[in-house]
Amino acid sequence: MTAEEKELVLSYLPLVEQIAYRLYRHLPRSVDIRDLIGYGVLAVVEALPKLDKNKNPTAYLKLRIKGAMYDYLRSIDFASRNIRSKEKAIKHALEKLSMEKGGEVSDEELAQFLGEDPEKLKEDLQAISFSYLMSLEEIFFEGRSYEELFESKEESPEEIVIKKDLREKLLKAIEKL
Repeated sequence: MTAEEKELVLSYLPLVEQIAYRLYRHLPRSVDIRDLIGYGVLAVVEALPKLDKNKNPTAYLKLRIKGAMYDYLRSIDFASRNIRSKEKAIKHALEKLSMEKGGEVSDEELAQFLGEDPEKLKEDLQAISFSYLMSLEEIFFEGRSYEELFESKEESPEEIVIKKDLREKLLKAIEKL
C-alpha cells in the first residue's frame, strides 16, 4: 500500500467511525464497536482500487462500509438465514390464509398450506421465537435499558478512548503494510 493510499484510508476513517457509531447505538452490547470499525476500514481498503475520485467516492464508500458492517452482523447472528427465510414464508402464509379465511389460522392449516409436517412447523416456530427472545435478552438484560438505545448523540468517555486507541492501532497497522 502506497503512502497516498494510507493517507486516503485515514482520511475516510471519520466516515467509517460515523457509520459504525450510528449503527452501534441500535445493537446489543455484545457487538464490539471496534469490530464494526475494523470491517469498515477493510471495506475502504478493498474499495481503493475501484474508487473513482471523480464520481462521488464518499457515496460509493458509504455503501461499501455499510455493506461490510451488515455482512459482519449477519455472520454473528445466531438465527440462521434459513430460520429468517422460514419466518418470511410463515408470515406470508399467515397473511394469505387469514385473508382467505377471514380469521385466525390453526397450526395444522398453516402446516398444510406450507406443505410441512405440523411437528416440523412447530420446531421452526420455536426456533423463530427463540431468536427473538435471545435478541430481547441481549438488548434488555445486559445492562442496557430501552432508553439507552436512543441515548444522546454525544460521545461517551468510553467511545472517545476507544476511538483514540483504534486510531493509533490503525496507524500502526497501516504503516506495516
